[in-house]
Amino acid sequence: MKALTDAPASLAVSRPSEKISYYCARWLPVLDVAVIVIVLCCVGGNFWYGEKNQSLEKIIKAREKKLTEIRKEQQLAVVPYEEIFRFVRDLSLYRDVPSFKTIVNDISEALFEGGSIHVLKADYNKGNLKLELLGKVTVPFDKAFRGYQRFCRIMTKKGYTLVNRNFNTSISESQFVVTLERRTG
Repeated sequence: MKALTDAPASLAVSRPSEKISYYCARWLPVLDVAVIVIVLCCVGGNFWYGEKNQSLEKIIKAREKKLTEIRKEQQLAVVPYEEIFRFVRDLSLYRDVPSFKTIVNDISEALFEGGSIHVLKADYNKGNLKLELLGKVTVPFDKAFRGYQRFCRIMTKKGYTLVNRNFNTSISESQFVVTLERRTG
């Protein structure tokens, strides 16, 4: 019997499937140990990598929290732009309104011979200019009234609107009151 156990299984008269079964039965204890070692390695790896994943998750959550805090800090405070916008709009309206120098030049160009302005009142409102003029004329009535009409025509051509006009005359002199408006913007 000893000689049969030392003889290789390939020399046996058995069918090939029985030979394979014989070798499997012979190596079964070694395969059992190998499978147990592999299962233990997998279970140990699962615990080890699970711990690693949890620590990485904690690091990721901490960094995400820090990132959201940084984003909150970086968000710009709301700027009250309405007031600034209103100021810029008013500036543009006032830029379009003629300066006092321009007004005086317009009146000087339109003023007629013998006429003089004694009171000039200029009211600047948003997008609107209102002028009130009080003047005296020292020439005779016919020249004074023609000059007055020419003055009103020239001021109208310069972009002013006649709101009110009044021409009074006496024996020695004439007076006129003119209210003009000019819209801008």
